[in-house]
Amino acid sequence: MNVKERLKSFADSVGLTVSALEKELNVSNGYINSISKSIGLDKLELLIEKFPNLNVEWLLTGKGSMVRRSNEDEALRLRITELEELNDLLRFKISVLEEAAERVKKEKKID
Repeated sequence: MNVKERLKSFADSVGLTVSALEKELNVSNGYINSISKSIGLDKLELLIEKFPNLNVEWLLTGKGSMVRRSNEDEALRLRITELEELNDLLRFKISVLEEAAERVKKEKKID
């Protein structure tokens, strides 16, 4: 499968005809069918902008899956960040409590 065929396959997977995809990309009617080896960088940028879930590596090389799971990946990254922040907050609170406990111990020894 070449770039043209993968692009047609992607269009089909998102429920677009080739003609509708060409309109989305603001390219001439027949552009996709005229692709011989690859697409221009400007068209690739439009594809990424319009279809952020399209896996560009798959489009250009056929490797990997057609779509990226960017929404799932981003949600997971955000959740990990939240958990790391919570962990940092808990560590800070523990250190404050440990310092308070040390002060109480010192005060009891003085009395």
